[in-house]
Amino acid sequence: MAPTQVVPDPAAQEAGRRALYAMAADECAALSEIFKSDCHLTSVQIVAFPPLGSNAQPANILNATANYELRPMRQQAR
Repeated sequence: MAPTQVVPDPAAQEAGRRALYAMAADECAALSEIFKSDCHLTSVQIVAFPPLGSNAQPANILNATANYELRPMRQQAR
């Protein structure tokens, strides 16, 4: 590799990926409260930029998309 090439840091990407998963899970609590619904995190997609083996810049950028399912809360029987 040439000295000017950017090398993705796998440890930083792993830490970022874990943080994004935690944020996605935490968002369910906020959605549940706002919409008065049961929230289920159905999927999370995380893409790292640049891909390993790429010379593209900038390095160590993660993009996440989360999908949630909201269901009306069940009323407790009286």
